Amino acid sequence: MSRRKTGDFGRWHNKWLKKNATEAARNSIDEWFNGKCEGLVANKTHKVVKADHDVTPYRTYYKYKADILTSSTSTASSGGAASATSNTSGSDKTEASSNNGPVKE
Repeated sequence: MSRRKTGDFGRWHNKWLKKNATEAARNSIDEWFNGKCEGLVANKTHKVVKADHDVTPYRTYYKYKADILTSSTSTASSGGAASATSNTSGSDKTEASSNNGPVKE
């Protein structure tokens, strides 16, 4: 049942996208999922393939992991500036399908 409904929805969604969204809009969405558009916090986004067909949703899907890049500047006692960059786990974004290169988990 889940596979059939997912297939039905996917076909409807693809038809709707072709009719209602331009190629530029679809590319903009892909850039947003990959953390490559302006106005976002500095991040490194990874696309992870989830392909365990033995558990729900019984299909391959992509999950996006964003590592937030933060940098802080502190002044040393000698008056010089020091800079540090660290990665922290960010938000997860999930998408049913995409054409970008996946990263296997």
